[in-house]
Amino acid sequence: MLKLMQKSVCEHLGLLWMQGALAPRVDNKVTLARRTSFALTCIGIHDKGINPIASIGTIKCYVEPRLLTGLNATVLNSVKIKELDRFYHKLARQIHGIPMNAAKEATYLFLNTLPVECLHHLRIMEMFGQICRLPENHTVNNVALRQLAVKTNKSKSWFI
Repeated sequence: MLKLMQKSVCEHLGLLWMQGALAPRVDNKVTLARRTSFALTCIGIHDKGINPIASIGTIKCYVEPRLLTGLNATVLNSVKIKELDRFYHKLARQIHGIPMNAAKEATYLFLNTLPVECLHHLRIMEMFGQICRLPENHTVNNVALRQLAVKTNKSKSWFI
């Protein structure tokens, strides 16, 4: 396995990419977010700690960016979204002491937060809006116009 990883995996902007893959490996992002959440447990981010509203605010400020930063430029398939969502949902339940057999929708509604898939799409739309508002002579705007001209509707690019 190690030989395979050394040969076909590269790192770019903090994301591990497999050779020939359209989306990065997200397991390192989950590990990074988990380590961040473990570092925050000493300040009371757990069910018997500080106020759950303050806890979820802390999670949104510190853990969520570590989990999702850099993924907004890629299209994630359902397996990768589920991997991210499994960690985020478990963390959200642990913060408020919600039982593990509670529905996901109830957890997100109770904590007034969005699922990871929504957060990912929100970041994609924010990035798209930032690109669209750039001046016409900006390099990134020129790349975006080239993407629209070259790619077809069947392309797997998120920009289309």
